[in-house]
Amino acid sequence: MNIVGNNIRRFRLLNKLKLREVAKALGLSPSYISHIERGRRHPDSDLMMAMAKVLKCAPQDFFEDRSTITYVAALNKLQITENDLVLVKLLRKLQITSPEQVEQMHRLNNVVRKEIEV
Repeated sequence: MNIVGNNIRRFRLLNKLKLREVAKALGLSPSYISHIERGRRHPDSDLMMAMAKVLKCAPQDFFEDRSTITYVAALNKLQITENDLVLVKLLRKLQITSPEQVEQMHRLNNVVRKEIEV
């Protein structure tokens, strides 16, 4: 399991950054960042601190066991941010990871929000 690499990729996608943009900010090659994301390379603590700054997160966020990249891609497609904590927590608790399930929960969340606002 590649928790650190998956989380680095997750934060890169959430920030809508390309590999080359992260690599340039860190003075590394895009392929090196890709190797980190895929678990083929392991960043040292200094690099993790620098990556956290570029990716606008805390270094410890890289160690959280999170859902798959498919889940993140589905969230990005629906333009849901992690600030939508209620939905994100619910998706994680129910272990919903497929894009179709995420989309259904997003629709349900919107219905519930409209009902609450009334």
